[in-house]
Amino acid sequence: PGSALVKLGGTTVVTTVALDLLEDEDNSGMGRLGHSLDLGPLGAAQSRNAAKSRQLVASTSGRVQRALEACVDLSRLRLGGDGVAKCWGLRAKSTCLALDGGLLDATLASAVAALATLRLPRLEEIDGLSPTDREALAERALAASDTMACDDTNGGKGAPLPRRVPFRCVPACVSLALYKGHLLVDPTREEEALASAHVAAVLTSTKEAEKVEGQGE
Repeated sequence: PGSALVKLGGTTVVTTVALDLLEDEDNSGMGRLGHSLDLGPLGAAQSRNAAKSRQLVASTSGRVQRALEACVDLSRLRLGGDGVAKCWGLRAKSTCLALDGGLLDATLASAVAALATLRLPRLEEIDGLSPTDREALAERALAASDTMACDDTNGGKGAPLPRRVPFRCVPACVSLALYKGHLLVDPTREEEALASAHVAAVLTSTKEAEKVEGQGE
């Protein structure tokens, strides 16, 4: 699996990415990507309000997932074949080891870096196998995903399959806080608490879409 650790000031976030082989039952022609966030025991200990912590986790994870879905080319994670087509499912899980502001910035950077380190395994179609044997071979391929590379072409049946997770672009995030007329970049947790306004903006820019998401007062 892919993994990455990011330190931003006093905030530390580690992300791991698990890889699943799924059936594209709805014929969407797209792979799957999901993200979850856990403050962890140390991060939770530094947050005094449990309700606000849950709200922060849900908001941050949702915004990270939207940014990743806008920047990762999910159509290139679909695998063709006879019958029901397959697709890759990517599950990114981030854990905050230390929290001192800038959670969105650090989580997004960690998730992007973890996806960039992921390598897709080689898949080969073998005729005459039972469904059980096919699933067993798929599990073995996933277990060896850290050492195996994906074929450059899908057996001549379609577009080249990516060796790495295909990014359209790399998202950028910046946090700003307003305190007594001064604009603070990448504020700490204490500065965020004292600020009269706080905004965290994520920019994803591609030929298909360009948007800025922000939150604050």
